[in-house]
Amino acid sequence: MPLMNGFEFLEKLREHDTQTPVLLLSARDSSDDVAQGLRYGADDYVRKPFSSKNCSCALRPSFGARTPTGKTTSATSAAGCSWNVDRHE
Repeated sequence: MPLMNGFEFLEKLREHDTQTPVLLLSARDSSDDVAQGLRYGADDYVRKPFSSKNCSCALRPSFGARTPTGKTTSATSAAGCSWNVDRHE
């Protein structure tokens, strides 16, 4: 990113928006980097290089499986990840 790094962007985003789910995809892969991303408000952190399964598994809890009524339900993704998602919106 030309003007700021992803952590700085996330910090500024969270000052104004605490609801939008954020998944960080980063080549910064130390445990300190992951902890910093989560402290700044990321919902999950996926280290590059990543597989499509890792990315799908990270995205699923944030977005869940939606019913026609818009409610989030328990879900098993096609990638083979299972969650018991109980979100109240």
